[in-house]
Amino acid sequence: ENLWLLDRVRLFQYLDQRQKRIVCRTLVVQLFDSGKHVTVEGLQHTDCMFIVKSGVLEVKISGKAVTKLHEGDSFGERAWLYGEHRSASVTAMEPSAVIVVRRHILEQVLGSNFKDISWRNVIYASLRDYLPGRHIASLGKADVKTITDAFIIQSYAPRSEIIRGEQEARGIRFFILLSGEVFVRGPGLEPLSDGLRLSRGSCFGEEYLLDVSRPFQHSIVNVSEEPCELAFLSADAVAALAASDSGEDVLTHKQKMALVRKVYVFRHLSNHHCHLIANSFRTISRKKGDVAIKEG
Repeated sequence: ENLWLLDRVRLFQYLDQRQKRIVCRTLVVQLFDSGKHVTVEGLQHTDCMFIVKSGVLEVKISGKAVTKLHEGDSFGERAWLYGEHRSASVTAMEPSAVIVVRRHILEQVLGSNFKDISWRNVIYASLRDYLPGRHIASLGKADVKTITDAFIIQSYAPRSEIIRGEQEARGIRFFILLSGEVFVRGPGLEPLSDGLRLSRGSCFGEEYLLDVSRPFQHSIVNVSEEPCELAFLSADAVAALAASDSGEDVLTHKQKMALVRKVYVFRHLSNHHCHLIANSFRTISRKKGDVAIKEG
């Protein structure tokens, strides 16, 4: 009976029906009376996330109410992803039922895909907060889910230079910092003197989305003592998003599925995952003499 709730949570959209049934068999439902805490800000990290099955919950940070959660809303996944204490207190405003999802179960079901899917959940949440009120024509009419799937995630060593200017940054339009801390500086500025220090969840590059022909001239340095993860949106990805909006996606889903099944590295994927890959493909028409792929 909880299967339909999983379908409403983005983190589980990459699971096929068999995987969802496995997760469902492990779920625990907890009941909370009005006024009872589900999580408490500052408590040590616990290895679970939550989905609201019924009722209404209130989220508070430093004692200030920030939002309310209703049926189908999820929370708590960032604590297990970053291994941190709870960042907010969540309290039942009326008798409520909450589903508990254990991290180790998802790790078993998703295997090596667990971290990537978890990061995409963070990308989705960051874009959902960042995009409202901004009109970025280069993204067309693509929804947040489609834009999220277009990002490429990369990890960088502690105290390392990530991008050292235009030559290395060809093709980059935008990025989201998923973990760690980076320093961003413009052209001609001294390292770590003048620039912008970004923390986890920060977005950067709107100016390059507004003018897609403008070279990416900023440099990026990981200034944290731990590896950092960044999610990049490339010029090709932006072009594909615009193309899908303009109707240039000329291949049918059936044709894309046929192509996916011909690729050797996809041979062990489930039918569900093949459909996800096919849905992420965008085809762009090129005239004779046009550049199809640019080096770098």
